[in-house]
Amino acid sequence: MLWDDESADFALQLSALLTKFSGEEVSSLIGFDTGYLPSGDGASEIAQRPEKPTEFYLRLVFRDEDAVYYQFHLFPHLDAEYVLGAARKRTGAVQHLRVELSHPDALQSFIEACRTNPHLLRVEESTAEEFERAPSNAI
Repeated sequence: MLWDDESADFALQLSALLTKFSGEEVSSLIGFDTGYLPSGDGASEIAQRPEKPTEFYLRLVFRDEDAVYYQFHLFPHLDAEYVLGAARKRTGAVQHLRVELSHPDALQSFIEACRTNPHLLRVEESTAEEFERAPSNAI
């Protein structure tokens, strides 16, 4: 079902829909088409958008040091088409990450992709200074 998200009663319609699915084991994920993700037919809408690269600093907090250590070379997926470059460091149960994305809205896609990892507890915002100060343990 499609609704106009700019209509005055959009919030009421959405709320009514979600209450139909209430229960202890139900969780809801609402996605909004921003027009920046690849479409189902394989064509990339990201490539059609003029690029305005944006740099982000993040802390990926894992359940323990082993999870960070064993997944360091595998996670996160830095080969996504909206990832232009990245650098990372591993300290304890945290992976410090500097990532350059093709446009600011790609951060949401990047975080959603990270959340698929069952060993990742949370993604936190960081700073360039914190990234530079963080020690980097050998892999």
